[in-house]
Amino acid sequence: SRDAWKIYCASSEETAQEDGSAENLIDDDPATIWHTVWSEPHPSLPHLVVIDLGRETACSGARRISSSSA
Repeated sequence: SRDAWKIYCASSEETAQEDGSAENLIDDDPATIWHTVWSEPHPSLPHLVVIDLGRETACSGARRISSSSA
């Protein structure tokens, strides 16, 4: 279950001009996206997001879904 998942930190999120919050990575909604800041000066690459899974968890992979605007 993803109920205990939390975004621990994100190096960049666009929240001024769109809802590009890192929380969108774990909301189980493919219509939402995480987007790095683009509306103002922003940190340089690379960007990172740390997800706290709420407990020790074995992980064998991750799935990335591209946005329709990619």
